[in-house]
Amino acid sequence: MGEDSRDPSTREHEFADRLSMAIATRGLTRERIRQHLGGRGAQVSTTTLSYWSTGR
Repeated sequence: MGEDSRDPSTREHEFADRLSMAIATRGLTRERIRQHLGGRGAQVSTTTLSYWSTGR
C-alpha cells in the first residue's frame, strides 16, 4: 500500500510530531514561525500552530 493509504489520523500525528521536534530542535517560537509564514503569504495564527503541534 502507498503512503496515501495510511489512516489520516496517523498522518496528522506524524506532522504534529515532526513540527514539535523542529520547534524544539531549532529553538523556534510559534510567533517566529507565524512571522516567517506571514512573510511568505500564509497567515497562520499562533493558536493554529499550537493546535498543529499537538495534533488537534
